[in-house]
Amino acid sequence: MISSLIQVIIGGLAHGAIYAIAALGFVLLYTASGTVNFAQGELIMLPVFFIYLFFIVFELPLILAIILTLALSALLGLLIEKGAIQHLLGKPFLTIIIVTFALSEFIKYSVAIAATAYARAFPSLFNPTPFSVKGIILSQEDLGVIFTVIGVVFLLYMFMKWTKTGKAMRAVAQNRNVARIVGINVLGIIALVFVINGILVAVGGILIAPIYFVRYDIGVMIALKAFIAAIMGGFNKIQGPLVGGLFLGVTEGLVSTYISSAYRDIFVFAILIIILLIKPEGFFGIKEEEYTV
Repeated sequence: MISSLIQVIIGGLAHGAIYAIAALGFVLLYTASGTVNFAQGELIMLPVFFIYLFFIVFELPLILAIILTLALSALLGLLIEKGAIQHLLGKPFLTIIIVTFALSEFIKYSVAIAATAYARAFPSLFNPTPFSVKGIILSQEDLGVIFTVIGVVFLLYMFMKWTKTGKAMRAVAQNRNVARIVGINVLGIIALVFVINGILVAVGGILIAPIYFVRYDIGVMIALKAFIAAIMGGFNKIQGPLVGGLFLGVTEGLVSTYISSAYRDIFVFAILIIILLIKPEGFFGIKEEEYTV
């Protein structure tokens, strides 16, 4: 009983880690620019196709395929910021929602037309053979996903804590107006955050490729769950989406295993409603005045 519970929790943490890294991107974008990018799902989906193209079609070495995928995703994040978001700063929030949602649909169905809507398999990035520790069967893929996300988040934390640019990012996240007054290039920092978000979601996309297959709508549900995780954890604290994502993944795993997978999303949204009623700002979020660029 205990061993099966541990297996379920680890599996949930692996899925939750994917939600967490995408949710972290949501929060970084929101704290830096005051915008919510509803094309986040497509920024998760496109790297899946990038790595499939480089690794399977062009048969490049895996490490090179990953590097090229991360680079293209970072460039895509920058293009979205320069081509759309930069012109929306200071505009009504509803306008930002409509534009990014339209961008999401445009990208998604363009990929469906260009690459067909059929799902494609992608090989496992980690050893698919499970192993046993004191009777507990552990998946190397689940552990690989968890530790990869931990490593990426740690590098981001070190960058934001110890580098001058990272400190500027934190200053912009706390108060864009004051950051501008003290000489920080706020628009430059916002562009950088979109680049970082592109890399974060690309890591998530690469990790989910073997699990969810390569298909044009792969990012829809992941982005929705990541958005929920960000709301649960708090949209204005970096630790919020991480805890929210892991909590969501474990909850899904427990409900699917011990109740029914049919009720998984019902429980998720019920918990979301309860959290919003009790603590609207999320687990770690704080109420603060909204600033504009």
